[in-house]
Amino acid sequence: MRVIHLVICAAQFMLASGYILLTALNENDIGFISEAANYIAARGLECSVLIPLTAKDLMDPNDKVTVITFKNEVDLSEFSEEDYSAPVPQTEVEMLLKSCENLVKEKSVVELLLKNPPTTAIFPSFLQDACVLPLVAYLNSRLTKTTNEKKITTFVWSSNYLSDSWVYYHLTSSIIPENEMESGTYSRFKSFVNWWLFVREIHGNYVDPATRIVESNLENFDSYLGYAPPSLSELYENRVNLTLVSTHPMFTPPTPLALGISPLTVNIGCFHCRPATALPKELEEHVNKYKSGAVVIELDFKFKIPEVVKKAVIELSKNLPFSVFWQRASRNPSEEIKDSGLPENLFVGKNLPLQDLLGHPRSRIFVSRCSMDSVLIATYHGVPIICLPGTHFDESVASFVEKHGIGVILPRKTITGMLLFKAISEVTNDVSFRGIARHLAETLRDQPETPGDRLIFAIENLERHRDHRHYSQVKKQNFISTHYWDVCIALTLVAVLFFSVLGCGICFLFQSFSHHSETLNTSSKKII
Repeated sequence: MRVIHLVICAAQFMLASGYILLTALNENDIGFISEAANYIAARGLECSVLIPLTAKDLMDPNDKVTVITFKNEVDLSEFSEEDYSAPVPQTEVEMLLKSCENLVKEKSVVELLLKNPPTTAIFPSFLQDACVLPLVAYLNSRLTKTTNEKKITTFVWSSNYLSDSWVYYHLTSSIIPENEMESGTYSRFKSFVNWWLFVREIHGNYVDPATRIVESNLENFDSYLGYAPPSLSELYENRVNLTLVSTHPMFTPPTPLALGISPLTVNIGCFHCRPATALPKELEEHVNKYKSGAVVIELDFKFKIPEVVKKAVIELSKNLPFSVFWQRASRNPSEEIKDSGLPENLFVGKNLPLQDLLGHPRSRIFVSRCSMDSVLIATYHGVPIICLPGTHFDESVASFVEKHGIGVILPRKTITGMLLFKAISEVTNDVSFRGIARHLAETLRDQPETPGDRLIFAIENLERHRDHRHYSQVKKQNFISTHYWDVCIALTLVAVLFFSVLGCGICFLFQSFSHHSETLNTSSKKII
C-alpha cells in the first residue's frame, strides 16, 4: 500500500453540521484513502470520499462512508512498474494532470461541493496540491461571497522525506536538500543542487500546468480569486495551519518537518495501526493447516504484476512448508495469476485483513515492497520483513529496515523463488530478527496517546478554536531568518572588524617597537 502525504482543509464550522471529505486523483492512493475514511468514520465522524469512477471497486468502505465519483479517462493498463523507477516519474505526472482536468471539468461535483460543502477535505498533497489547493481556494471564495461562510483552513499531511522537504519549501520559501543525512561539504552541496533542480522540474512539469488547468475549467475563476491568482507557495502560506507527519523517525532520514519547524507539527505515523482481531473462518483454517506458520505477502504494485514477481511467489509457495497469503490490490487478483497454477498453500485475495494476519500468533514473516505504511504495520505487530522495493521511496524505507536489523532487501527485477526461500529461511532461523522487531513494536506502541487519537484531536481542535493565527509568525520566516544568515553575517562582520582592529594594533605595536629599536641603535652609534 502506498504511503502518501495529505493536505487537510477544514472549514471553520462545527463538525456536527457537515462531513469530512477525502479526495484522491488517481487509483494509486485509494488503499490509504479507504483506510483513513473507515478510521475517521469509526470514530463517529460523518465521512465521504471523492475518487475517480474507475477506482470505485478498489474501495472497501464501511456503511458510514459515502463514495462520490468523478469520471476518469486515464487507462492504467498503458503503464508498467518500470515507469516508476525515478523519484517522480513523468508518467505519474501526466496521469495526475489528466485526473485533475477530469475532476475540475465535472461540474456536477463542483456544484455538489458548493451546495453541501464539507467541514473537512482531505487530499494528497505532493503532486496533487497544485490542483486541489486552487480548487479549495475557489470553493472557499465562492462560499464566502455567496453564503458568508467562514474561510477554509488547511492542514498539511506529510508522509516521506521528499514530502517533508516539499512542504517545508512552500511554507518557508527555503531551498532545503531532501536528504539531510548527507555528510561532508561536497555531498551536501550536491544534494542542495539536486533538490533545487528537482523543485524547478516539478514546478515546470506539474505545478504550472495543473494551475492552468484549474484556472481554465472553473467558472468565473478570475472573478473570485483575481486575475493574478495566488501561487502555490502563497496558497500554502495563507491556507496551511497544521502539519501532520505520518512517518516515524525510525524509518526516515532527518528532515525539517521530522525535526519540527513549528509547534504546528503533529506526528500521526501508524495512526491506522491496531491490535489484531479474530480472522474469518476461511483464513483461520488456512493458517492452521500448515504447522510451520504463515507468510504474509503484500506486493501491491501500482499496475500489472511483474512477471518475475508472479513466478517467484508461485515458486516460493511450492517449496515452502508455510501457509502463504498474498494480498494483491487489484480488481481481480486471482484472475491475474490463475494461468500459472496456484499451489495449495497459496491464498490470493483482495483486501485481506492484513493487520489481523500479521498480528496472528502463527505469522512468521512479511514480504513487502516496504512502503512506509506497510513497514509501520509490520513493525507494530513485531514481524520481520523481506523488502522488494518498487519505487525510490520504498528503497529509502527498506534501507532503514535493513539498518535496524528487522529484515533484508532483495532485488525486485531479478527476484526468484529460490532467493525468496533462502531469505525467509535466513530470517526465520535467526532469532535476532524477531527479537529486534518485537523491541521496535514495543517502542512504537509506547506512547501516551495513539496517533489516531492525535489525528482526530487535530481535526476537532481546529473546529473548536477556529484558527491558529497566533502561530503564523513561526512559519512565515524568510530564508535568511530561518537559517540565521543575518546572525551569521553579523557575527562574521564583527569577527572581521575585531581581527582587523587586532591586526592594526599588532602592526602599530610592531612598527613602534621597530622605530624604538632603530632609535636606540642610532643613539648607540653616536655614543660610540
